[in-house]
Amino acid sequence: MPRLIHLLLFLALFFTACQSDSAKETPAKAPEPSLAEKLADQQLVAYNKRDLESFLTFFSDTVKVYNSLHEFGYQGTQKMYEVYEGWFGMTESMHCQIINRIATGNTVIDHERIEYTIDGKENAFESIAIYKVAGDKIAEVHFVRPEWK
Repeated sequence: MPRLIHLLLFLALFFTACQSDSAKETPAKAPEPSLAEKLADQQLVAYNKRDLESFLTFFSDTVKVYNSLHEFGYQGTQKMYEVYEGWFGMTESMHCQIINRIATGNTVIDHERIEYTIDGKENAFESIAIYKVAGDKIAEVHFVRPEWK
């Protein structure tokens, strides 16, 4: 009888150990970022450096920029240059941080927090930026921003 108990204890411990080993899973490796994610990251780095020339290289020459999901703002990197040159010139400091990101296929949706200083006054707002890539450039950007007061 004691042998039977020892055998049962051994088998119970053996199966418990096997079960706990199989339950341990190797953490999944993060997938390689898509081209769309890489472009969104690279333009953000250039934006935060206030490097307008580098910033524009990530956008198609005919990029379409929307002020909301459907309200067309402007088209082309020439106009984008003018818009961002004004913004960079108006702000003494600025920084954009990604709060959250969703990416699938050729589309990246970033929830952003933009902090900036104008005339010594610090400000911040949150925005949604939707980047759509065609070929190897960002072809469309949709901004969803708070109402400006």
